[in-house]
Parts: sequence; structure tokens; C-alpha cells
Amino acid sequence: MSRRVVVLPEAEEELTATAQYYEEQRAGLGGAFLDAIDEALARASENPKARVSWMMDGRYGRSIVPRFLHLVFFEEREDVIEVVAVTHASRLPGHRVANRRRDEGATHEFRLGRLVWRFDASGGDGAELKSFAELGPDQRTSLLCLADLLPGELPAIGLHRSGDDWLLLTSARLVWQAGAERRAISLFDIADATLDIRTVHAAGSKEVADRLTVTTRAGWSFPLRLEAGRALSGMWNVLRMVSKWAQ
Repeated sequence: MSRRVVVLPEAEEELTATAQYYEEQRAGLGGAFLDAIDEALARASENPKARVSWMMDGRYGRSIVPRFLHLVFFEEREDVIEVVAVTHASRLPGHRVANRRRDEGATHEFRLGRLVWRFDASGGDGAELKSFAELGPDQRTSLLCLADLLPGELPAIGLHRSGDDWLLLTSARLVWQAGAERRAISLFDIADATLDIRTVHAAGSKEVADRLTVTTRAGWSFPLRLEAGRALSGMWNVLRMVSKWAQ
């Protein structure tokens, strides 16, 4: 059975900085690095018997990311794996593992940074669907009121057409309304995000498709009407990344 993966603030900071570095070297390499990290965490989550202990402190396991020569250090806590450090194999995490912080506010900030970075790197702002900071002030105010944010929760990506047609991705949830019904899903409940095949067939091209289907770990599926083009691509890649966080 897969265990939930939680990435602690220092590790999030290392991931973001390293991904940005790789992306500067070659377009798409930063995303490939994050995908490789997610795959390593999925292996650790799904197969606890394959755990390799860190020789300097047996409390921590480590997972290798061969392509990028990186090591992921983690601690197992019942049904949760806590990632405490991500570092190049030529360096050791040292005191960052032993003296890690557990500040929830920082966790939201680092998660927010990763969401916005992936959105920009794999697509970017459209005319309606944008990173929250790029929305107009009236749109931001409306979304904050409509989404009713939880303590510590930070807005990342949003779309606001009207009071009954909007969407907000935060550091903790995906919240949206289409018509009279408002819905919210924890990021850790998202299992997959797929293009709506019917929309693609009807449009004749993925470039003009504007809908995604989000599937939860409980098996529920929800259609989302977003915005065709680069914004849809960015959001699709963000949700696919999120779907791996709790694997």
C-alpha cells in the first residue's frame, strides 16, 4: 500500500532551487528533474522493504535519482514518508537532516512556489487562467472570498469569470464552482488529471481543447472548464505533478 509523501520546507527549497538551475541549463530539464524525484519518492512509498538506510544515521532512508546523481533522504512515520533533504550525491545534507524545521507556514510557501514554477515552466498565463499574482485586484479579492481559504493556505493559480464560474488552486486544495455547486479537493486526494477526449475530438486539436478531468483517489471524476492553449498546458502539468505527491 502506498504511503503519503510529505516534503518538508528545506527539501522543498532544495528541489525548487535545483529545478530552476537545470531549467536554466536547458528548457524542460527542470521539469524532468522534478519528475525523476517524484518517481523516486513513489518507489520509496510503494516498497518499504526496498529501503536503503543512510549509513550516517539509520533513522533515515535514502533513494537514488541516477540520471541527476541526486539523493533523497526521508524518514518513515507509519503511513507517511517525510522528505527531509534532497542533495547532489557529491554532498551530504549534514545538520539539515538532524535539525530540520517543521514550520507549516513555510511548507505552504514552498509548495506555492513549486506550483507556480511548474505552471510557468510548462505553459503560463492565459487571458483568464493565470498565476494568482497576475490576476486583477478585483478578481483576486473575489476569489479569496469565494474560496474561503483555510488557515495558512496560499493562492497559487486562479480563474474568475463570474460568481458561479471560477477556480482556485492553492497550496492545499483545488477549489472551484461551475453553476450552483461549489467543490473542493485536497491536493493529496488528486490521483490524475487528463484531457477531456471528447473535447479534443470535437475540436480536432489539443491546442484548442479547454477542459481537463480531475480524478480523485476515491475514484470520483470532475470536469473542469479552463482555458485553451498554454494556460491549459500549464495547469495540466501542475495537476499531474500534484497527483504524485501522495503516491
